[in-house]
Amino acid sequence: MTGRGYFLIKLLDFIVKKRIAFAFLLVGFFLIFSRPTRSSILLGLVVAVAGEVIRTWASGYISKSKVLATQGPYYYVRNPLYLGSFIIGLGVCLMGGNVIFLLIYLLLFTVVYMRLVRKEEEKVARLFGEEYINYKDRVPRFIPRFNKRGKGRGDFDWLRVLQHGEYNAWLGLFSITIFLLFKAK
Repeated sequence: MTGRGYFLIKLLDFIVKKRIAFAFLLVGFFLIFSRPTRSSILLGLVVAVAGEVIRTWASGYISKSKVLATQGPYYYVRNPLYLGSFIIGLGVCLMGGNVIFLLIYLLLFTVVYMRLVRKEEEKVARLFGEEYINYKDRVPRFIPRFNKRGKGRGDFDWLRVLQHGEYNAWLGLFSITIFLLFKAK
C-alpha cells in the first residue's frame, strides 16, 4: 500500500473510532447553518422518529458479544441499529432544511459506517463462527428484506433498551427538534 493510501486508511479508521465526537462537531455546524421551516421540521421529524423506533426495537433484542441477535429487526436486516441511525440522520438533515448538510451526511455516513460495519462483521464472525456465516448468507446487511415470514418476533426486553442508553438518542432528537423549532422561519 502506498504512503498516501495508508494515510487515508489510518485517517478513516481514526474517524470511525471517534465518530461520535465528530458527529457532535458536525451537529454544531448543522445547528448554526440550518434553515428550518415548520414543514421541513415536520417532515424530518416523522423520518427521524421512524429511525429512532427502529433503533429502540433493535436495542431490545441485542446482547452485544453474548448472543447473536437474529430476531426482531435482526431477522430482516443485519444492522438495524445503523439503519435506524441512518434514518435518524436523514430526518434531522431534512428538519434543518439545508441540502448541503444532507449531501455531506450521505457521503460521510456511507464512508464511515460501511467501514465500521465491515470491521464489526469480522469481529462477529470471529465470535459466532458458522452461526454468523449462515445468518449473513440469509439476511441482508443494510436494506431490509420484509418478504420473509417467521422469527421477526422474539424476546424484546425494555431493560436492554435502557442498558444500551437508547433514551439518550431520544433526548438528542427531542433537543434538536426544539432548537430547530425556535429557529424556524
